[in-house]
Amino acid sequence: LDYFGGEAGQAAFLKTLTSRLTEDQNLTLEFLIWWSLYDLENDPHKSGLISRDYREKEGFLFWQDLGK
Repeated sequence: LDYFGGEAGQAAFLKTLTSRLTEDQNLTLEFLIWWSLYDLENDPHKSGLISRDYREKEGFLFWQDLGK
């Protein structure tokens, strides 16, 4: 994940993605899937929203706010 900007980069990507899919198009976000909630053992980028030691990453906190 560090290669892609680390946890802050992941959160920024989610913010940009949801903005481009909804706000910029005057749409309401109804459904969005992230490929893996947890970091997987063989994922070199650690792209899950929660680390393998169950620590919530910045992207997960943003993800939670999407549902509010």
